[in-house]
Amino acid sequence: MLNDWNIDTEKVVAVVTDNARNMVNAISELNFPCIGHTLQLGVKKAFDVPQVHTTLARVGRLVAHFHRSPKSMSKLREKQKLLGLPEHQLTNDCITRWGSTYEMLKRFLEQQQAICAMLLEDGDNRSLKPSTDEIATMEELVEILKHFYQATEILSGELYPTIGVVFPILNCFLTVLLASDSNDKDMAKKTKEKIKQDLITRCQGNEIE
Repeated sequence: MLNDWNIDTEKVVAVVTDNARNMVNAISELNFPCIGHTLQLGVKKAFDVPQVHTTLARVGRLVAHFHRSPKSMSKLREKQKLLGLPEHQLTNDCITRWGSTYEMLKRFLEQQQAICAMLLEDGDNRSLKPSTDEIATMEELVEILKHFYQATEILSGELYPTIGVVFPILNCFLTVLLASDSNDKDMAKKTKEKIKQDLITRCQGNEIE
């Protein structure tokens, strides 16, 4: 391919690709995986933690309900106005949109009072209301995922070079942001460890200290 484009192979030190196996195999030794994609794949590993999986499924069902029910959306807007909350719609996550899980959880927590107040008055859909433990899980997840969201925003910049921040960001995640904290609950510890181990595996062979 390089020859087809008349590119001197001796001047190519690395080729950035996503993490798809066919891309990695095609480039072989010159491959340098997209760090944004690598971070998002690490985040997905957190969804393997049962408590995280159950909570995200609950929020997903709740958001889907409001999206397909104009009546429920109308009642939610009434509660938003009554409580002085921003009249924002709930957002769903999307497997192909980076950061969408973080945005979904953050929006739910923003609208938590209105959502719970509305569901408490709705006997048919009261079962959609998340439990206290699930809301606590969302709050912990937002604290973990916000760092990935911010890092992805930085790495997606188009008006400045980003190669210089790749290794510092990875190092920060592995040594600081994903380190277990004495205040972490069991779910947070498991989530951080899942993501950390996935990043370590994907970054093997690259010096990130």
